[in-house]
This record gives sequence, C-alpha cells and structure tokens, in this order.
Amino acid sequence: MNRVAISLYDVVKTTGEVKESFRFTYNGRRYDRLSLSEKIRAGMEVSELMKRLTGRNYPVFVDNMESVEDLANVQPTGQVIMAKFVPGAELSVRGKHRTAEKQAAA
Repeated sequence: MNRVAISLYDVVKTTGEVKESFRFTYNGRRYDRLSLSEKIRAGMEVSELMKRLTGRNYPVFVDNMESVEDLANVQPTGQVIMAKFVPGAELSVRGKHRTAEKQAAA
C-alpha cells in the first residue's frame, strides 16, 4: 500500500506493555479525519491489498466518484465499477472494455 498504514498494536509508553489496537491511517492521518475523496482512495488501496492476500480478483464498486479527480495512488486490478453523479445528465452506463474484434484488429 502506498499511503495507507494499518497498525494492530500499540506500546504503552509508561509500562512498555503491548496492547491490541486497530489504527487505520492515510498519509499519516486518521481515517475519521479524511475527506470523502481520501477515504475512497484509501479504500481502493485496501481493496487491492485484500485481492493480493486472498488471491482472488473481486470486482470493486466505488460510489461518489464525482468527489475524486483521479486514483493516481492506486493501479486497480480487475473490474472497477465507478458511480458518478453528473448534474443535469440522464442515467447512462459507459464501459472502457474492448471487444474481441477490436483486440484482434489492434
């Protein structure tokens, strides 16, 4: 993961005792302090980690893509379904896939 850090333990400074915890940060900031676009980017990084750990390539659905300008920190593998609100636009579905005929011609 490029910008996400997950910590499962804390060390108590006064005693040196190791305590279980769960801290999730993005660029050093707590998850609950992130903007919506940062939460989406962090979630994409975690989804890629889960794909690598499980050896499975699940599709990922991302809502509120109007909040994110780019996913530069993540190189998604597999299928990513992005939902985006466009003011004044009718509902539409667009894909970035290539058909077998187009691939053969390329």
